[in-house]
Order: sequence, then structure tokens, then C-alpha cells
Amino acid sequence: MKKILSLCVFLVVICSALITVNIFQTKDVIRTNTIEKTDDSFNFYVSDSQVAVKDEIKEFSRLSNHYKVNVFLSTTDSNGATVKSVVYQRSSFPKDNFGLASNNVFPDKDDYYASFVTGSQHQIGTIPVFYSKNHVILQTLSRYHKDNNRTANGTFTIVGANSTDKAKIIHRLSQFFSVTPAQLVTKNVEQRTEMFNKNLGIFLLLLAISILIFLLIVVYLPISKMHTIGVMKLNGWKNGAIIWSFIRNGMVTLLVTSVMTDIVIVILYHNFLPPTLLPILIVGQFALVALYFLANLSVYLLVHKTTIRDLLKNHFNFTLGTWLSFGLKALLTLVTTVLLVQTSAGITESLRQAQQVKDWQRDGEVLTIDKVMLADQDRATRTLTKLYADLDQNTDTMYVRSTVVNPSKELSSNATTPEFAPDERYPIMTVNENYIRNKVPQLKSLLKQKSTERVYLIPQKYKNHHAMRHLVQSFQYNLLNSEQQSHTSIKKMKVKLIYYNDRQAKVSVFAYDFNIKQRLQSPIFSMVTPSNMTFFDKEILSDTSGANPLKIPQSKSTMRTIKHAITKADAGYLNIHFATMNSILSDSLTSINQGLAFFALMLVTVFCLNLIASIFLLMCIIQNKARSLAIKKMLGIKLVDRYKWEGLVSLALYVIQLLVVLIFGSSKLILIFALIMIALDALISSSFISFVERRSLPAMLKGE
Repeated sequence: MKKILSLCVFLVVICSALITVNIFQTKDVIRTNTIEKTDDSFNFYVSDSQVAVKDEIKEFSRLSNHYKVNVFLSTTDSNGATVKSVVYQRSSFPKDNFGLASNNVFPDKDDYYASFVTGSQHQIGTIPVFYSKNHVILQTLSRYHKDNNRTANGTFTIVGANSTDKAKIIHRLSQFFSVTPAQLVTKNVEQRTEMFNKNLGIFLLLLAISILIFLLIVVYLPISKMHTIGVMKLNGWKNGAIIWSFIRNGMVTLLVTSVMTDIVIVILYHNFLPPTLLPILIVGQFALVALYFLANLSVYLLVHKTTIRDLLKNHFNFTLGTWLSFGLKALLTLVTTVLLVQTSAGITESLRQAQQVKDWQRDGEVLTIDKVMLADQDRATRTLTKLYADLDQNTDTMYVRSTVVNPSKELSSNATTPEFAPDERYPIMTVNENYIRNKVPQLKSLLKQKSTERVYLIPQKYKNHHAMRHLVQSFQYNLLNSEQQSHTSIKKMKVKLIYYNDRQAKVSVFAYDFNIKQRLQSPIFSMVTPSNMTFFDKEILSDTSGANPLKIPQSKSTMRTIKHAITKADAGYLNIHFATMNSILSDSLTSINQGLAFFALMLVTVFCLNLIASIFLLMCIIQNKARSLAIKKMLGIKLVDRYKWEGLVSLALYVIQLLVVLIFGSSKLILIFALIMIALDALISSSFISFVERRSLPAMLKGE
């Protein structure tokens, strides 16, 4: 038992150190993101600039020489490294921030520094960092722009400016970039590094497990050694000496592990050791010492209260230990229940996603926009609309957005408009001509009639519906923004209705929408073109993760055309990433399964701890009621009656747990898991009681 206690103390110290190091690693990433900054530095932001790169570098050089400042551009390369590109001014360069000794930072314009070994002859030094995977590169701005595809846009930092020159510099830059000073210093997008990460979560979980096991052992250990404590007292041992004999091994383990951990950290991170790391580690380790003594308070209370008289009468009071064990048992049962509900939700989502992957298998091998960098929504929408117009003309790019409309609830209406029944549903697909040619070729002849109005292809079965025009007008009206709606009305919406023979055409199409599971039978088609796109049609072009309306059949020639269209539309700043719908779904399923596996692992771990807590609770109860239980056994009272109250309490916990899973669980499978866990807990607890009850009656009366 003492060895397990020492192991738990060892794990607590190690996990605490790893958590501290992990936090400092994250802080190091945050530090290097703004490594160039000083007290006198400030940022400015350039976007949508038509300034040539060469002119920008010349202006920054003039600015640097005149005001004796450094101009840094902050970017991230394709490998995730933080890149600082600078127009360099020797007198004010923040060399200490980068850990550089020489004032002559760049002997050659192609020279650079990095926090890692790149193997290039142009790397002339190393930037010290705490976290080895935190890659930082320092280079000149001219070296950065050797790639001619890069623009003059970005986030810049001025370093070394006098307070009196700041306003002059901003004014000069605003004139150069033809923007107002306010626009120049306004940040368009906020990015930050989260402190919590996967490794930190694992370390916290290990720490929590170690602490829980430690507490259980600390509570039970003195209880199991009460006769030993009594013998020590009979032999004249003082209370302090008895207590020290119990806590000595753990204390030595704690102190030795702490010292060794600090030494290892100093050796591993000697190249760059944050000045506050060791003090925080040492303070934390002293806190662990204090917590260790506090946790062993139960030992002190038991030793202090135990007298020779209690030993002779074989009468000990373990109520404190029993209540502590019960509290831990209740807490672990609660955590187990929460994890059961979370795992249930994960199972349901995983099964749903797996079915969706299967349903999309045939129609999901089309490209769509998976990721896009949105710093300015309005600008991004304009750029993406321009990009779509090019793709619509030069490729087989399909525009597809599906919805099932309930007119009585979802569409705009007023007192004079026709009524729709509450249960009426109309499938409406907003598509372009490419979609009709590829997926519904039997209707392409209807598109020969060119019109300046929005064309709606409507099944013949709706031709006699008196409110069909109002339906599509309301649908069209809802695609406008509030300002556009204020200048028009539903009746003024210009639409052209063309009916198709749904019986002869037999239209059954895939919806390309995650929320619509069934194929759409004879839907209404709203024909979108680059010239008649509404506010909403354009706005959703920036949607990602499978919700984007663009669906592009794959081919090598298409990919070349897409790259050309991105360049032509000046859309490079958006960092558009294309992926197939199937790959997006597969990645989503993988992510869900990883989360499910993590929750399942936590569930199994906490459940095992719950079983241990059950055993320790029973040990405390049996030790506390040993004499009473032995007498009841001698009087012939049944086993069930001897442990009646304990059984009722356990039953109440089981019922509450089961009810919560029944009410909040979303998968029937998790109910089976819950029943298995309850059955295992009950079986192990009853087996332990049976094992204890097999002891001889004289031994039980003696409390052995």
C-alpha cells in the first residue's frame, strides 16, 4: 500500500511539472508570435492594396532611414513557422528579443536566422526558443518577396519609433497606401493561441487520477493499520513519531522527485530557460508538500484520538474515513454518469456521420471550398463572386443549394397574401445551368429561353396552385438583405415561371445538403447566374466545411483552371482550400471518432477508479463496523440485513445514474454500457463483502 502511495506521489509531481512546462511552451508560442515587439512598437495593417511590392520596400526603407525604425512583416509559412521579415535599422533593432549578439544582423540580404537547423548555407544563426517545435524565422523583407506571387498586404510592426514620430509615421503610411489613418491601424481579424491543448488535457487527467488514488490510500492506510498504531503506543511511541512513520516514504518520494525533476528541466531547457519557470515549479512543489500534509490530516486525527483504552477494547472510530471515501465514491459516480451521457452523444453522432459518409459515397466526389481566410467579409464576398463568375463560364462548376420550405412559417408574408397550409412543404434547389446540364439533362431544353428575370423551373403538378407565383416571389424576397427589402416588396420581385413535365422527366436528384437525407423528387429549381445573384446567393460563397454551394467535378484541367481563376480574381489572400465532399465527411467522422475514443478512455478510467473507490469505501465501513457486524453474524442475522443501509445507498446511486442516462442519453447502446457498469460495480462489491465475511467469527470479533 505504501509503495502505491509513493507511486501516486511520484506521478503527481511529474504531472504537475509537465503541466507547468506545457503552459510555458504555449506561452513561448505566444511570445514568438510578437517576438519583435517592444514598449515603443505599434502595428499597422495593409489590405486590398494595389501598391507594387518594390515600391512598398522602397518606401519602408526610406521610412526606416529617416525615423531610425524597423518595419516587420509577420506571416506564417506553409510549414507553420512564424516568419518575421524586416526592413532593418541597426541602431533600433530589437536584437535581444531574438537572442542575437551582433549588431550587424544581416551581412547579406539572403541571410536569415531560425530557431531550428534548416541545413541552408544562408542560415547564419539560431533564435533561442523554449519549445523546440516552435519554429521562428527572421529574414529581410526583400528575401521574403523573392517569391513574386506575394502581395504588399499584411500585418506590420514598427519598432524603435519615438513617441513624437508615431503620428507622423502613421500619416505618411496612410498617404502612401491611400487609406485613412484609422483604417491603417484597425485590425481586421483577431487571432490568438489557446492555452488548452491535447497534451495538457492528458496531463490534467493523469494528475486527477493520481490525486484520487492518493486520497483513497491516504484515507484507508491508517485505518488498516490501527492495531499497528495501538502497538506503537503501547511501546511508548509518541504521536509525532507514529505519524512520521506513515508519511515518511511519501514525503521522501515527493522531495527527491521534485529535486530530480527540476534538475532534468534545467538540463533539457538550458538553451532558453524562462526566468519564472523554476520559481513557479519550486513554489508549486512546496504547495504539493503542504497539500500532502493536509491530505494526511486523517492520519493525525486517528493517531491523536486512538488511546490504549481503545486498543484494549478493540473500539475505533473511522467515521471521518468512511465519509471521505463515500464523498469520493459519489463524486466518481457523478463523473461516470456525465461521461456516459457525453459518450452516448458521441456514439449517436458517429453513427449518424458514418451513415452520411455511406449516403454521399456516390455523389460526394466533387470539389468544394473547404477553407477560406475571412479578414473582411464584404471584400471576400466580392472576390468570391468574381471567382465564381469565372468558374461558371470556364468549367463545369455547379452551384447547388437545397432547402425544403414551409411557406406558412418560413417565408415573408402579410395580411393580403395567399395562405399556405401548415403541413405544406416545397423542395427548392438554387442551381446554375451547369448543374442542370450535368445532373438533370432532361430539363436543359427549357433553359434556351433567355430571361433577365429569375427563372424558376416548377413541376407541372403545381401549375394549378394559385399561390405558386407568390411562393417563389417570397422565396426570392428572402434572399435579399434588410436594406434591399426596405426598397421593394414581395409582389415587385421579378420572376419567370417555367413548368416541366415531372411525370415524363422523372426528376430525382441528390440534395448536396447534410440536413436533407432523402433524394429530392421533382423539386422547384431556382436558376442562378452570375448576373442575377442576390445578397444571400453571394454571401454563402464563403461558407465552408461542406456547406459551400460550389460543387466542381474533379479533373486535372479543372484544377489548372481553378488556379488560374484564383490568380485572375486576386483571390490569393483568401488562402482558399478545396477538398472533396467525401474527404470533408471522412475528416469529420475521424474527428468525431477521436473525440469519442477520448471520452470512452476517460469513462473506462473513471469507472475503474469508481470500482477502487467502492472497495475502499467498503473497507472503511467494515473496519468501522467490524464489532457490530461480527455480533450480528453471531446472532444469525442474514448477510443482506447486515449490509442493508449500505445496499440501499448503493441502490440509490445506481438508480439515479440509470435515470440520468435514460433521460439525457441519446443512444440505446450506452444504456447497455451503463447497466454493465452498474452490474460490475455491484458484483465486485458483493464479492468483496463475501470474501470478508468468510473470515472466522473470532477474528471478526477481534477486528482482524
